[in-house]
Amino acid sequence: FTIFQFTNVGLRDASFCTMTTGVFGINGPDTIAADVVYANLVVESEVCYENGKPAALTLFANPAKERGKKRFALLLANGEPMDEFCTSLTDFLGDGSLLHPQLVAHLPSEYSRKMASFFAMGKAFSVEADQTVIIDSFTGITNAEAGICGSLDETLGKLYHKYQDPKALGRTYEEVVLFWDSYPAYLISETGDKMLDAYVSHNLPFQVLYQTFVSRAFAWTQKSYREIGFREIQDIYASMYYLSAMGQNALIRELLGNWIRNVFAMGYANHNFTFVGKEPGLCSDDQLWLVQAVYRYVKLSGDTAFLSGSFPMAGTEETRPLMDTLMAILIYSGRISVGRHGLPLLDAADWNDTLRLDKGVLDGPAKEKRYREELLASGKAWGTPLANTFSESVMNACLLKIAADETAELAAMAGRTEDQETALGISRDVAGNVQEHAWKTDYFARCLMNDDREGGFTYLGASGDGLAMEPGASGTYFLNSYSWPILAGIAREDQIRAMLAVVKKHLATDAGLRLCTLVDFDRLGVETGTALYFPGDRENCGVFKHAAMMAVVASLQAAKTVEDEALASDLRDLAFYMIDKTLPYKTLDNPYVLKGNPRFCTQYNNSETGENIGPMLSGTASWLTLAMYEIFGAEVGKESIRFCPILRDGAAEEAFTLSLGEVRIHVRIKGRPGCFRPGQDSIYRFGGQESGCEIRRPLSGDHQMEIIL
Repeated sequence: FTIFQFTNVGLRDASFCTMTTGVFGINGPDTIAADVVYANLVVESEVCYENGKPAALTLFANPAKERGKKRFALLLANGEPMDEFCTSLTDFLGDGSLLHPQLVAHLPSEYSRKMASFFAMGKAFSVEADQTVIIDSFTGITNAEAGICGSLDETLGKLYHKYQDPKALGRTYEEVVLFWDSYPAYLISETGDKMLDAYVSHNLPFQVLYQTFVSRAFAWTQKSYREIGFREIQDIYASMYYLSAMGQNALIRELLGNWIRNVFAMGYANHNFTFVGKEPGLCSDDQLWLVQAVYRYVKLSGDTAFLSGSFPMAGTEETRPLMDTLMAILIYSGRISVGRHGLPLLDAADWNDTLRLDKGVLDGPAKEKRYREELLASGKAWGTPLANTFSESVMNACLLKIAADETAELAAMAGRTEDQETALGISRDVAGNVQEHAWKTDYFARCLMNDDREGGFTYLGASGDGLAMEPGASGTYFLNSYSWPILAGIAREDQIRAMLAVVKKHLATDAGLRLCTLVDFDRLGVETGTALYFPGDRENCGVFKHAAMMAVVASLQAAKTVEDEALASDLRDLAFYMIDKTLPYKTLDNPYVLKGNPRFCTQYNNSETGENIGPMLSGTASWLTLAMYEIFGAEVGKESIRFCPILRDGAAEEAFTLSLGEVRIHVRIKGRPGCFRPGQDSIYRFGGQESGCEIRRPLSGDHQMEIIL
């Protein structure tokens, strides 16, 4: 929305005409993937009327299923709708130009077909002397009843009537401003580095908040089939702490509910969703990310009742308790949709390496149909593995290990002992299988291949895989195979040491940590998204900063727990090296080469040039926030707060303020010579008294926390 105020500062009444123009997005984004010309031929303009006056402009599309998603524009001048409109750019320009359109003074108010996404709305109004007229314009999308035509639908009608009050939109704007003013207060950085403090305390939380609501909503401008909707749930991992500190737990539950209702009865999930879900079970990691989000919320809020709340199941009219949904996810991902080695299947791809190693894969409904047929024929029980020769994902196995551990803890909170034991069993099995089958000399494999394919390839992403293309490399290496065994608690200290040496040798570049080394995918006989890019770009050896921040969080966590002090130091240094490559204001050091936006994280760096690439909508910001949580080390729960900070090399101290509603905790961290992480000799003082690393969460007031490492 936009708000304009026209104030007549003269002595006489005056008359004006305002004009708002714009272009709707493609109606039915799938059409542009097929034919850009076709995408514009299958729409025509549509006008919604209220009391005989044009109230909103939208599009009328073919086929009929596309008519329910209404992209709209409307204009209100002191509560009055537009007088006239134009839906043809050609008519609007006439013999003029964009700077001087011929019909700007008089719009034809006629319908148009073909290239009908343009709109112009005109309104004449008078302003008395010393008076103000408020002009509000709105654009957006609403889910109308398919086929509705000629009048405002219920949703759009509510918007129209609410903001006929000229002051209403101003009040809404003030609410948004007040919300934002409160939001970033949760964590205020006070390191003494002015650029870092300003970024961490303001721009970074803004980007995370923006992404939490918008998510990948604008991704269809890059990939038409995504449409406007949600996909990633990882953004809420970071934002929920800000929201909860504001007392917005109900909003967190509402946001989580949008994902929960996209999980099917069997336990797979929609890959993304708009008003309805899309691509069910296509990518095998989607449902596993949900578990971490639910776990974080329950631990933060203490809201165990959330686990017994009922949510719709995707694809049905039925509901079930959230805890049952979490268990369905575990059984599907850890018992049914598994491969030869007991690890979760890769399917079309897991997360974001764009890997697709099998020529044929099954989406969720196809897999469910085949599985039910197998059970019917064999008489075996639900939970028996699906018969298949598909590839397995080691990253998915790590996500499953985390999901199983967290679900076991949630089940214990909910008093569901049997579910707790089942989850712990899945955790033990997957950890054992990863150690037995995925560790390859010096690194964890990325995927295991089970189809006895030509060439004898049995795994991808570690020494001896036979797919390396870089001189001196004994195999191919993927950054995610370093990060996630650490995050899942699977990797032993000796394995972390070996992997760190590989990461520093093969993945570290002047631009940051590469997502992978070069892979000879042609030898596997498959087409995968990674190989479509030139080396150094995006998933093909690019610095995919979202994944690099996962590696940072893993490195920081390991640096706090490994016994070897030298290894801990190396892990810490790797993390801060990558953070310095990611902080967006660092682009100002060499802006013509690095490019990017100095306020907001972008998604990629080219590993050869260092150039920042990709949209502002980037999980990099959320995982950078999680990295800052690790650095400052405040683990906030409902009843307690545990402190486990870490200092960068050369830093003698740092500080931050934690705000939790009516509570403010000012934390100062000091490092003695050679000490950068918590140890047995670390000192913790809360309110001047020895406290230990964990304190009871205060209910109100200002407090001081001093930590001496």
